[in-house]
Amino acid sequence: MKVRAAAAAFCAGWTLMMLEILAGRLMAPWFGQSVQQWGALIGCVMTAMALGAAWAAGTPLFGKALLAAFAELGQVPGMILGAAAIAGVPAFALAAVSPACAAALAGEDGAGPAAGRAAALSTLGSIGGTFFAAFVAIPYLGVALSYVVATLIAAVGGLAVGFRADARLAAAGLGALAAGFAVERQEAARLLLALETTHNSIQVAARDDGAVVLTTGGNGVVQSKARPDGGPTGMYYDALPAAPALSAGGERPRVLVLGVAGGSGLTAIARAWPQADVLGVELDPGMTFAGRAHFDLTAPVVHADARRFAETDQALYDVVLTDVYTGGVVPFHVATAEYFAAAARRLSPGGVAVVNACRCGGGEALPGALAATMATAFGTGAAADAPGGNVLLFAWREPGVDLA
Repeated sequence: MKVRAAAAAFCAGWTLMMLEILAGRLMAPWFGQSVQQWGALIGCVMTAMALGAAWAAGTPLFGKALLAAFAELGQVPGMILGAAAIAGVPAFALAAVSPACAAALAGEDGAGPAAGRAAALSTLGSIGGTFFAAFVAIPYLGVALSYVVATLIAAVGGLAVGFRADARLAAAGLGALAAGFAVERQEAARLLLALETTHNSIQVAARDDGAVVLTTGGNGVVQSKARPDGGPTGMYYDALPAAPALSAGGERPRVLVLGVAGGSGLTAIARAWPQADVLGVELDPGMTFAGRAHFDLTAPVVHADARRFAETDQALYDVVLTDVYTGGVVPFHVATAEYFAAAARRLSPGGVAVVNACRCGGGEALPGALAATMATAFGTGAAADAPGGNVLLFAWREPGVDLA
């Protein structure tokens, strides 16, 4: 019995951390992966545990619809309610496992040491579940199947200590497996590409007008767009070829694009400036795969973090374009004075730094904040409206100014 109780504690910890990581990934398309999002998620999980998994088995089926509905309530209330719905409920159920395991492990040593052993085993399971979800389940199994795996692990742990109700939980998990695959097949049939990577849930689809678009999940924000005739997209990509003309690079400018996605911006510049030396930097190799398969991306792309590349690269460029602020989701480490100082060091004298910023929700908060931060590295800059409602921010490295 003690061996089975130990196994149950381990499985509970494994499942709880799997569900927490998976919930973060499921929420990302609607609420990003900010400190606030993870704070809401962890807080709701801990609250549910303090109060307290068939719910988890059905999450791939109803989770996206719930998150889409909660997103309409606004960023903060939406993320808290979403976290409570998709992670809090299973955490409530799993929190009941540890006391049961501690009771089963208790012997002559008493309840205190048994509780400590149960907590230690649960922690070991949590470590395994965290690494498994982040490095194996999401990239190779996908979110829906990963939820089912987590559900079945919870069922195994429950059965180990004789929770007969967990046999029904296992059956629910198998049912969710079949239903999840059916839903994913229906969605995949409407897509040109569906790809889960470590960083994104990538979807490429053809619209009724023939345009091909790349999105990364439920919020529908377009990351890349291409028309079948190669014409203007009606988005900010159409304005990016003007950037080299604002630099001192002449007819053969060197262009660095930090944040490529499917390559619409990089490709637009390369087509307009065929003699330019262009280089893209993209964190997610899956984005590059999608770009080469569906968006005529042919320019060279380095897979690296934008800030890390800006800080370690030694080359100079006439244009440094930062395009990493996706649908209002701001990676904080590429929105700091230190980042823009590193970007400034990558500019040749007379070079121009360009930042694509969205008017998220129709406001000027993000463009204004980025412009103010850019000014710490460059001084006064300029801003211009771009197609699609975005704002392009510009700043120059003046000749003779040492930024080393």
